[in-house]
Amino acid sequence: PSEHGLTPLISRTAELAALERIFEHARNGRGQVAFVVGDAGIGKSRLVHEFRQRVGTANVTWLEGRCISFGRGIPFLPIIDVLKRGFSIEEADDEPAILEKIRAGLAGLDAEIQAAEPYLRAFLAVDPGDAAIAGMDASARRFATFEALKRLMLGIAAQQPLVVLIEDLHWIDPASEEYLTYIVDAVAGARVLLLCTFRPGYRPALGDRSYFNRVALQPLPANEDRTFP
Repeated sequence: PSEHGLTPLISRTAELAALERIFEHARNGRGQVAFVVGDAGIGKSRLVHEFRQRVGTANVTWLEGRCISFGRGIPFLPIIDVLKRGFSIEEADDEPAILEKIRAGLAGLDAEIQAAEPYLRAFLAVDPGDAAIAGMDASARRFATFEALKRLMLGIAAQQPLVVLIEDLHWIDPASEEYLTYIVDAVAGARVLLLCTFRPGYRPALGDRSYFNRVALQPLPANEDRTFP
């Protein structure tokens, strides 16, 4: 059992090793996308948890978002989740606190990323500080927001390797799926691992690239060793 009181994990040695190899490519600047696929309850989240324990967080940035079963009608739900976690924004934070956390989070990044702050603020539904944004054409605003989010991702990855985890991709909303499709080409040249979990039957709308990886979890025999070595 882990320090979190989790039960012993069914052995996934090969799958864990696959994720570690994939991450090494990303750590060395050859960005990767990894899909962890398996039925409900088979251990996708536990595998990701163990992978995170192995990789650590000292020299790696982890940003996480989760899709939820009733979230298909909530635009950008997991992407907003990722951004809030990145800026350490809590549900109880008021607008001044959110603005301060965004400002502090961008402080160490380059000027181009800092210039995109109004779009990030608007994306999080606080005052963008720029009246022109509200009057923008919807498609132009969406493009500018996607660019701001992408620049932020690449800026973080320039400082140290970045893992972006999106869980339960089979419940993703169309707007979030559109954003992931938008950034996927930028992943290849950065220290980024985009790690997604989903159930069989869902087909990601991200296309196909040479740096896409699928790690499928199969049911294990009843006598399989239930712990990692």
